[in-house]
Amino acid sequence: MGGRVSDIAIDPRNPFVFYVALGHGGVFKSGDSGVSFDPIFDKQPVMSIGAIAIAPSDSDVIWVGSGEANDRNSSDWGDGVYRTTDGGEHWTNVGLKDSRTIARVVVDPKNPDVAYVAAMGHLWADGGERGLYSARLGISRPDRTRLAAKMLAEFSKAPMAARPGKN
Repeated sequence: MGGRVSDIAIDPRNPFVFYVALGHGGVFKSGDSGVSFDPIFDKQPVMSIGAIAIAPSDSDVIWVGSGEANDRNSSDWGDGVYRTTDGGEHWTNVGLKDSRTIARVVVDPKNPDVAYVAAMGHLWADGGERGLYSARLGISRPDRTRLAAKMLAEFSKAPMAARPGKN
């Protein structure tokens, strides 16, 4: 069953530009407030997306967590976290390849090279990469207590961040 939108990210510098992540269809970009959309993730080996985030300090840097984070029999697995530094032209897998599903990505507000990732891991089995991770250009390390507090603080800011000019 397809057609699920798993996440939306709005460019913090230009509210006419936003990205839509689909549970089964990759990532689409709109540069005209949603009048038209272009696929920007089609050349990657996975099309199931769980989360997307734009770096607040550099809107050309986008992080994508692959693998829809719903425990459905129609969910597809992902193969980690992807990052682009050119607005979606070129993507690099930067880690957590055994995470299967990523529920949330939060980019450090001051450093576009750092993201915090909530990976659900294997939904119906033990093991895999499950937990909260700090991703620093492909170097992932678990640090659950500190990262959980930071992610909760970032989540509480999210509604404000979605309103241009109110940050």
